[in-house]
Amino acid sequence: MGIEPQNIQEVIVSSYEQLESAFLAFDKAEERRTLFESRTWLNTWYKHYWQQNWQLHCIVYYHGNVIVGFAPFYIHKEGAFPYVSTLYFIGQGEPESTEVSSEYLDVQIKKGYEKALYPQLALHLNNLSVDLFITKAILGNSHIAKVLPLLRGDVNQRDNYRYAVECKKWSLQSVSKNTRSRIKRTQNQLQQFTVDIRWLAKEDIYSMWPTLAAFHQTRWLNKGNLGAFSSPEFNSFHLSLIKEHVNNIAISAIFIDNKPIAINYYLVDDSTFYFYQSGWDQKNYEKLSPGLYLHYWSIEHCHATTYDFMMGGVKDSYKSKFSCEKLPMLSVSLIRNKKKLVIHKIIQLIKRKFFKR
Repeated sequence: MGIEPQNIQEVIVSSYEQLESAFLAFDKAEERRTLFESRTWLNTWYKHYWQQNWQLHCIVYYHGNVIVGFAPFYIHKEGAFPYVSTLYFIGQGEPESTEVSSEYLDVQIKKGYEKALYPQLALHLNNLSVDLFITKAILGNSHIAKVLPLLRGDVNQRDNYRYAVECKKWSLQSVSKNTRSRIKRTQNQLQQFTVDIRWLAKEDIYSMWPTLAAFHQTRWLNKGNLGAFSSPEFNSFHLSLIKEHVNNIAISAIFIDNKPIAINYYLVDDSTFYFYQSGWDQKNYEKLSPGLYLHYWSIEHCHATTYDFMMGGVKDSYKSKFSCEKLPMLSVSLIRNKKKLVIHKIIQLIKRKFFKR
């Protein structure tokens, strides 16, 4: 027998502190799918990025006294004309130059309640007075992806893949002959040095951050870009994660003569290592391809079920070199007030043209 929608109560929560019970209802690993939906990630994001002019708009669904659904949204309303209002998931919407790229965000729904909650959530969002709804890097099989077709508005969609491997089933033989040759060539070249490849001890992760940042920034500055580590907010966010939740962090590294030459930075939960950032010594070891080799070593020595490269392009992503399973992902902008957004865009263009600093 199905669950009747009239038996579901909808409550709007506008205070982050009141969300504790909703987070707890989905805190077990089987109730949420990724680290990015956890209190660990979202509480840290809230602490470092939340702005007082943003309005929390979280929807909690009850069946009796039991929480069966949780939609963690907020509304960002611009402070200047034409006052564009945008709906985001908590965990996204921070300034692009500082963003931490929260992926896989979703509405949380207890199993068996999907049929009742999808149309109810869609009705709520369709009646919500916002000009734009933006959700980035969501899984194609997520709850929100299934709700999106029920929403009114003009859709702009970009498609991507989630690239991941199941560690126990993966082997070097599963990659292409060319990739295998590059890995073996690097392996042979490394034998010329005194090499150590290892997962860092938890107490050593924090002190490795400046080296990782320096390696990463060198590469992006050489390309004429600022790079993620140029943002104080980005650095503060991750150093806070390392200090307070080091069990959710891992770093693998290649050392030559006790000096790191390549570093991979991961976010970790009970089942998955999420490859998040990397850096390597381009000045001294560019011809070694240490980044490619460190991925190979890390997959081989990963004790989790899944090694997740996270989102990548549909075509020509380096992540496809590792014979990954490719799961559809999408980023969507749902435009509800086209005229206002056109006015906003024109104003921004005029500001950039005539008011450059």
